[in-house]
Amino acid sequence: MNKRGQFYLIAAVVIAGLIVGIGMNYTSINSSSNDDSTDKLLSQIQSEIAQIIDNSVFNGLSNSERNSNLDLLLNAYSQNNPDTEFVVIFGDSNEIMAGTEYNKYYSLIGYQRIIKSAELSYTSDKSTVSLSEDEKYEFPLKQQNLYLIVKTIREGETNVKTNN
Repeated sequence: MNKRGQFYLIAAVVIAGLIVGIGMNYTSINSSSNDDSTDKLLSQIQSEIAQIIDNSVFNGLSNSERNSNLDLLLNAYSQNNPDTEFVVIFGDSNEIMAGTEYNKYYSLIGYQRIIKSAELSYTSDKSTVSLSEDEKYEFPLKQQNLYLIVKTIREGETNVKTNN
C-alpha cells in the first residue's frame, strides 16, 4: 500500500474522531444548578447566633437579654427572607430536659408569619424537633446545644438544611 495513502487514511480517521468528539460536547444536557442559598443562610444565621451567645457570656448578660438579642436577629432574618422558615433551639442539656430552652419556630402559613415553639422531645442521647407529624429532625443531645433548621420555599420547591 502506498505510504501517502496511509497518511491520508490516518488523517481522515483522526479528523472524523475530532468531529464526533466535538459534536458530543455540544449535544450534552445541562442540568439546573443546585440552589445553595439555603446553605449560605444557615451558615450565616449560625455564625451570628454564635456571636450573640459568645457576646452574652463575655458581657455577663442575663438569659432574657440574650434571648431578646436572639429575637431581634431572627426578626430581621424573618423580614429579609419572607419565603423562609426558621427553627432555632438553644440550651444546655439540662434546659432541654426541663423544657426551659430558647425555642422559636418562625413558620409560614400561607403568606403569614407565625412565631411559635417547635415541638421538642428527647432521649438520653438525642433530641427530636417536630415541625409537623411527618416532618421531624434529629439532633445529638450534647452539653451545649444549638439546633438550627432553615426551610426555604421558592417556586413550589422546598429546600431544608440543618446544622446537624
